[in-house]
Amino acid sequence: MEERESDARSWLSALLAARGDASIEAARGEEAEALAGLLLEVVSQGREAWPEIALSSDAFVAHLAGLLPPEEPLVTALGELRAADLFLAWACAEGDAVAIAIFEETFGGELRIVRARLRRPEAESEDFVQQCRQRLLAPPRPKLRDYAGRGDLRHWLRVTLLRLLIDYQRSQKQRDRREVVADDLDGDGLALQPSADDPEMQYLKRHYGDAFRQAFAQAAKSLPAEDRNLLRLHVAQGLSIDQLAGLFQIHRATAARRVARARGALLSGVRSRLMDELGLGRAELDSVMRLIESNVHVSVQRLLGTEPDQRTP
Repeated sequence: MEERESDARSWLSALLAARGDASIEAARGEEAEALAGLLLEVVSQGREAWPEIALSSDAFVAHLAGLLPPEEPLVTALGELRAADLFLAWACAEGDAVAIAIFEETFGGELRIVRARLRRPEAESEDFVQQCRQRLLAPPRPKLRDYAGRGDLRHWLRVTLLRLLIDYQRSQKQRDRREVVADDLDGDGLALQPSADDPEMQYLKRHYGDAFRQAFAQAAKSLPAEDRNLLRLHVAQGLSIDQLAGLFQIHRATAARRVARARGALLSGVRSRLMDELGLGRAELDSVMRLIESNVHVSVQRLLGTEPDQRTP
């Protein structure tokens, strides 16, 4: 055990040096011991989950150093990692044959699911699956290296494959655009409303509809009263920018700017909540947000009510 604790202290020193921030001076004494113990736990969890993988623990810690958010306290960042998932994803990105075989056995079903959603001839579907494998695993920048360990690897993989599917279909010019519309008010908040012939939208609805609804409801609730008021008047009651300007005795450019600010704050709130809820990295979340930002409409009758707040912008 002493040797492992010594390893942990060495790993912590390397991790702090690689981060190059003030945490080098801060991590002393009991705090350093706690961080070293937490780092040892992360490495041990990864190794114990996949004992067949023989890559160096030092190399894994070096990967962590480049992965952990510099603005977040180390104790928080390390404590939130899904160590087993992260260790496997990193080993695959390193090209380890054993890790790749484990990945195929464990997550190959996700590739089969996305292949079925393509609904193309056998040869084309197989070509798409091979392209997915290459993007996930092949150098110089395998996408599995981007997995940050902040959420379930299977969820991350589903979103990544969805993004690849959409990109592939766009490249084949099978669809001109992806449309996202409001929920039909059969539940609280917002949801994606899929068309019958759009498997990608059906996929999002099925797997992430609840998360979308909850994120919109929470984001709307957290808006300042004036922003909720503007969105309610503009979206639910249909007031134009000119009408809003007249109502509040402000220039139309000011009214437009404030509506845009309110909408931006809502979407920003949705984005941050989805990132926390689904554990997605920025790149993966970008692809999901692109699907909803351009045509999103707020079900303000359900989210905000019908009566405006008694405030002005």
